[in-house]
Amino acid sequence: MKKYKCLDNKYTNSICKTLLKAIAENKVYDVFIGDTDECRLTCKDSFMPTITDMNVFLEYAVYPLAHNADSNIKQIVFDVLDEAMNNYCQLLPLYQIVSFFYEQDLLSDTYEDLPSFFSIEKYKYDIIDKVKQKRSELENYKPHGFDNQIKSMYEMIIGMINNSRSF
Repeated sequence: MKKYKCLDNKYTNSICKTLLKAIAENKVYDVFIGDTDECRLTCKDSFMPTITDMNVFLEYAVYPLAHNADSNIKQIVFDVLDEAMNNYCQLLPLYQIVSFFYEQDLLSDTYEDLPSFFSIEKYKYDIIDKVKQKRSELENYKPHGFDNQIKSMYEMIIGMINNSRSF
């Protein structure tokens, strides 16, 4: 594993500015979901370019802000996770929450010194219950590029859950 180093480059600065602007405008939830162009964080390698890439959200926005002693970012992200859980009846927030914790696990496997302040324990059983309850809807979800995927949203969520040590 390698040490996390906050990259000081145009890309990271641009992503951080997008999140800081969202914080100032009270639109962090919109960036977390990323279902509109102006509120989406992605990169050229993003698996789902039509929604926010949680790897980008964490590695290039949340962690740099936390690394630079932005003490509010932790609470802001907790608030967004709570808001997403309150909107779990919509399928995209459910997908993004699972993706968030899955990507956090992947990043913590890559870097030895990441802040590990986002625990899934508060949400874990609710997430699993909602995935079970919404299975049929998740299997048939087509917006935001899911119609172009080989696997259904349900299969993608189950894959992330099964391959994440958090669940």
